[in-house]
Amino acid sequence: MNLLEVKNLSVSFKVHGAIYPAVSQLSLTLEEGEVLGIVGESGCGKSLTALAIPRLLPHQALFEADRLNFAGKNLLVATDEDLRKIRGEEISFIFQEPMTSLNPLIKIGKQIAETVTLHENGSKSQVKRRTLEIMQEVGLPDVGELYNRYPHELSGGMRQRVMIATAMILHPRLLIADEPTTALDVTIQAQILHLMRQLNRKHQNSIIFISHDLGVIKQLCNRVMVMYMGMIVEQAQVSDLLNHPLHPYTQGLIAALPNPRHRKAQLYSIGGKVLAITERPVGCAFAERCQYAQPQCHEQQPLLRELEESHLVRCFYADQIALERDQS
Repeated sequence: MNLLEVKNLSVSFKVHGAIYPAVSQLSLTLEEGEVLGIVGESGCGKSLTALAIPRLLPHQALFEADRLNFAGKNLLVATDEDLRKIRGEEISFIFQEPMTSLNPLIKIGKQIAETVTLHENGSKSQVKRRTLEIMQEVGLPDVGELYNRYPHELSGGMRQRVMIATAMILHPRLLIADEPTTALDVTIQAQILHLMRQLNRKHQNSIIFISHDLGVIKQLCNRVMVMYMGMIVEQAQVSDLLNHPLHPYTQGLIAALPNPRHRKAQLYSIGGKVLAITERPVGCAFAERCQYAQPQCHEQQPLLRELEESHLVRCFYADQIALERDQS
């Protein structure tokens, strides 16, 4: 059963009187309990997509969609009060850097408990008990003492667990995690990913996990969407995409992953850079960086098509890539 259905979602911004798309005609579905990864370089529209789903875009953003349904509710016609209730109780966020999300002047326990007091009725003792329980569930130590500490007194990994506790205390049906492990070292990152897997299995909540790192996506997600300049360029089950990438951009992201078997090898990087939204080309946005690019790529925008079962790709030459793969 689909928890989330998005069809033809677009987000644009007005720059010097002209309107430029930042996310273009994006469609996705998310099943109950599924973990969907969204991957791409900075500036590809991942975070804007995540913010658009619960209608949390900045006021200057121009938003439109043909469909935006969550748990049977049409979010396109939802009132501000409806959205406020949904955001707190049914959709929660975890952001990249907890120190920008946590109030440095308020104790940890009170910040986690605030989510409950805003959305549910309960005595102070009941709220505190629930807060301590979720703190224990996310693996925080000595929760009785930690309840009265301030954010600066915690390590980066502990602060991120506080953010997860805050997001999960009402057991939301959808958790949107926007690069929650990027600022952490590798060991703590692995612990946070393990925690999120545990919570997903226990509560059967759906997760949209945003990252620029396919290695992280591989550890957590069932399915993955690759975005480039505001568009989906490839979508598949994680194992299928990693083993059989059909878009040159995806191939580049995979090639850029460090290989522990070749510790002294020079790391691969994709040539060029992601263009600003004001520089979007007429044809394929990736053409300037693509080894397969032909004149057609600079003149026309390829459509997103299903080349293999449940494997979507936006590339004129994906058939050629698939043939080369099968012959190798």
